[in-house]
Amino acid sequence: MTWRNGLRFGHLYRRSLALPVRPMTPARWRSHQRMMLARRTCPLCRTTGEYCIPTSLGCCLDCADGLALAELEQLLTLARAAAA
Repeated sequence: MTWRNGLRFGHLYRRSLALPVRPMTPARWRSHQRMMLARRTCPLCRTTGEYCIPTSLGCCLDCADGLALAELEQLLTLARAAAA
C-alpha cells in the first residue's frame, strides 16, 4: 500500500512477475477489424460511419435525429388530441 495526495493505492500484482503482452496474430487482427466494423455499422440504416455507434442511442446520429423528430411529432399529435 502506498499513499499519494491523501489517497491510498494498493497494487494487485507484482510488476516484477508480470509477463509481456502476447503479440497480435493475423487471426486476432481480422477478428478485431470485424468487431470494429460491427461497432461502426448502424443497425437501422446499415451505413458504416467513421465513429462507433453510441450504445445510449443504439443507432447512428442521423437515425437518432430522425427518431427524435418522429417521437416529437407523435407527442404533439397526442397533445393536440387531448386538448381538443
